[in-house]
Amino acid sequence: MDDQNLNKNSSGGSGVSIASMVLGIIAVVVNCWYVYVSIPCGIVGIILAAIGIKNNTSKGMAIAGLVCSIVGLAMSLIVLATGAAIYSMFS
Repeated sequence: MDDQNLNKNSSGGSGVSIASMVLGIIAVVVNCWYVYVSIPCGIVGIILAAIGIKNNTSKGMAIAGLVCSIVGLAMSLIVLATGAAIYSMFS
């Protein structure tokens, strides 16, 4: 009986933390090629990580997703700003 309750409680919010980490990894990996995909992935990853940390389920995974999402979003914004600066120099 205790094992059933443990499984019920532990599987509730870990999907949010996993989704946050996956979106953070996607934001980091694709930022050089698809900046416009990376920015929304980073933002949604940050939101899901905050929900995962607040729910206190899979907190380590949620923190990892938060870090990956922030790094991916920052890298994407740097690439976007650099591209805009280079474009404005030559036009």
